[in-house]
Amino acid sequence: MKVVSITYNNVTIQLSIEEVEFFHKVLLEVQQAIQDGFTTRVGVSPRQARGFFESIIQEIQQSGQRLMDISFSYQEVFVFQHLLSEVCNAIVINNFQIKLGKSEQEAKELLQWVCNVTNEMQALQKARKASYMPSLSNLPKQEEANKCCLEADGYLITFYIRKLLSFKNVVNIFIVLSIDTTQALEFSINSVSRSIEVEELCDFIKNFEKYIEFTDSEFEALAGPFQIFNSSIFQVHTLGKGITSNNEKYTTVEFMLPVANSRHSIMKPFMGVLGAVTFKNIYAFILSMRKILTE
Repeated sequence: MKVVSITYNNVTIQLSIEEVEFFHKVLLEVQQAIQDGFTTRVGVSPRQARGFFESIIQEIQQSGQRLMDISFSYQEVFVFQHLLSEVCNAIVINNFQIKLGKSEQEAKELLQWVCNVTNEMQALQKARKASYMPSLSNLPKQEEANKCCLEADGYLITFYIRKLLSFKNVVNIFIVLSIDTTQALEFSINSVSRSIEVEELCDFIKNFEKYIEFTDSEFEALAGPFQIFNSSIFQVHTLGKGITSNNEKYTTVEFMLPVANSRHSIMKPFMGVLGAVTFKNIYAFILSMRKILTE
């Protein structure tokens, strides 16, 4: 089991059919041991629990994949936790490993892992309430949030990055795109708080580094925009390079944030800006993000 992404009310977990079948066996043992109090102690009825795991098994089988990313609500994760808590701490199962396919120690380690997931979701929920996100004025008050900025000519992109308590491979980000219009008008786009794998942000950094280190011949060989990052959270592309009046190198950066869901699920509409960013500012941005991710 591996966390792919996590928010205060939803978590996506990478599962194998063997892992789901283990939980199905756990369910059967718990149902047999506590027939009368099952719904109270697990949080759902035996029928609902069976349907829950059988539907996941069917979904993985139909996909034909060995591993599958499956999204669970806050309440659904607690079904995993309650079932594991029963077999680890409450009921007695003779021939534990033979019946379930895992040792008691492995089950306890898995219970701790699931507890970490629910604790993290609770912490994210608490942080969300404390900061009243996405209120821009409250962002600096968010606990355990770091920020790094990409300053362009006419706009500023600020990444607020919060490390999760229990998972080193995932962070939460909140992005603010501020546009410097006139003294009488301010315009900004705030994203929602989203979780993202650290590896993805590292790839984002590496692609930026790769681009600004291109030789003149490599720049000339580019037929169109160079993709720095492309996801449902944000998109970054670069288009050519130049020299400012101060003799600084710059590139034209296109930065986009999703603003709505498409009616027919064809593609999400994005909104953003296109403007010049000096290599100096890109270097500063890369260093600050790398420092946050590696601390």
